[in-house]
Amino acid sequence: MGKLTNGFSGPLRGKLGNAVGYVVKGENRVRGRAERNKEKDREWTDGRLSTKLASDLLRPVKEYIQFGFACEAEKHKTWNYYNAAYKYVREAIAGVYPDLYFDYSKVLFAMGDLPLPHSMEVKLVERGLKFTWDTSTPQEPASISDQVMVMAYYPEIHKADFIRSGSGRSVGSEFLPLNPMYEDQIAEIYIAFISDDRSRVSNSVHLGQIKRAG
Repeated sequence: MGKLTNGFSGPLRGKLGNAVGYVVKGENRVRGRAERNKEKDREWTDGRLSTKLASDLLRPVKEYIQFGFACEAEKHKTWNYYNAAYKYVREAIAGVYPDLYFDYSKVLFAMGDLPLPHSMEVKLVERGLKFTWDTSTPQEPASISDQVMVMAYYPEIHKADFIRSGSGRSVGSEFLPLNPMYEDQIAEIYIAFISDDRSRVSNSVHLGQIKRAG
């Protein structure tokens, strides 16, 4: 609350309405109160929430994205794999603050130019997921020695089951065991491929959503 120290003719100290009184080198001064910039406030809180969402998403899959984003990070000399992954997963955030969420069909856990097989599928089987893909002669620079990277991501609990260096491309299938502790959780499913020497990786592909019955 502001105070007129000598009545209405005296100096103003503190806040009174939209005016703020203060003293500088013995002189009494009055200025208008600064208007709060609601747009900047919204951008700030939106940014903080986006940062938290991206950090929560990546925390349980750091070992996976270490392979998945190594090639992209190499293009940007000042980045590491986490910086690269963080930048691109934020682009998959949808909605309007405070109701922000991930569009999991757009989330990338791996990024690169290694060609993918023509067809890729996943099926829920006993104790896990069976991934299958086309094994016809791959388009260069892909090779039959490329290895599959598979993942089941549980968004509600920020956990994941994954294999980052699995069966060879020529094998045509991979089995991913699923943690029985996550039995009632919805899982977002992803697949990617990486070269045997780790010099190339493909984009990851979202294969859909699966929920195991408890």
